[in-house]
Amino acid sequence: MTVLHVAEAFQNFRVDFVFSGAVAANLNGVLIDDPEIEVLIPQSLDQFKKVEKALQKVGYENTLPVGADELFHFLDQFKKQKNMKSWVFQNPKAKSQKVLIRLTAEPQYFQPFEINIKNINLRYLKTEDLKELGLKIPADIPKVTKVTPEFLLQRLENLRFYLHLEERKELGKSKLISMKIPQPLLDAFKEKSQVLGVPYQTQIKALMKDWLT
Repeated sequence: MTVLHVAEAFQNFRVDFVFSGAVAANLNGVLIDDPEIEVLIPQSLDQFKKVEKALQKVGYENTLPVGADELFHFLDQFKKQKNMKSWVFQNPKAKSQKVLIRLTAEPQYFQPFEINIKNINLRYLKTEDLKELGLKIPADIPKVTKVTPEFLLQRLENLRFYLHLEERKELGKSKLISMKIPQPLLDAFKEKSQVLGVPYQTQIKALMKDWLT
């Protein structure tokens, strides 16, 4: 899973990171569909170097013409003159997959939540902090509480996988199929999909893909 791979790399390179953006929103149960991974780190040269090495280790490329040293030493100019809010890394094999290092906030000013998944510590901002940082959360976005963090992260992973196939024009043709499903099972499936804000047909496709991998 992409978020876990990124978090594990950060952990191995001793990056002091906190997830913000859509990842944090989803872990709070707010179902925002955005494949980009946004992170806060302390704005120090040491942390800039570590985050650059960590992301390169898992296959992401710096989209800037300068590296960690130059960016840090000219950070004020980048933020003021170029209005740069994030340092962007991109997966060259999947352009829709990006990691954004936010440059307008630092983790030490927040008291984030923390969970552990597969021995990887994930720290993420609370919903009120995300709003303070400018994340727009429409009032009609569903919020869920009775699902696991793994499930919430898998939703975003399914979106990344779909966008990757779409980018590579590998979705192929669709085929209509018919099958009999007990009515109570179908109703329960539809109700859960509605709560999660996911069309039930989309969730069926996601389950099929997950079973094959």
